[in-house]
Amino acid sequence: MYLPEWVQKFKEPKTEIKIIKGVFYKYAVEYKYNPEKKRTDKKTKHLLGKISENEGFVPSDKHLLKERASQIPRVDIKTFGVYKLFTSLLSDDLEGLLSLFDTGISHNLLTVAMMRFA
Repeated sequence: MYLPEWVQKFKEPKTEIKIIKGVFYKYAVEYKYNPEKKRTDKKTKHLLGKISENEGFVPSDKHLLKERASQIPRVDIKTFGVYKLFTSLLSDDLEGLLSLFDTGISHNLLTVAMMRFA
């Protein structure tokens, strides 16, 4: 398929550019060997974005959401359990800290104490 020069500069490995109703779209592709056919098959994965002459490459909103979701750290339930254990065991100490310091400083001191203990 013929692609204009301004579109070809957006072509990268493991991507494919399709033209649909006069608009250029960039897709991620995957190649997998098919033992029955004895050749690799191309599988189009997901839309990466749209390419226009004026704006260049415009990422897809859904693709941006997927990238952000993959960057969010996973919450470890064990961490919460340890925090809950320490706060329940050290509730008297926390009340003493709160009487001497404001809430933010008290929680920071408690966190440092828990880290030192662990």
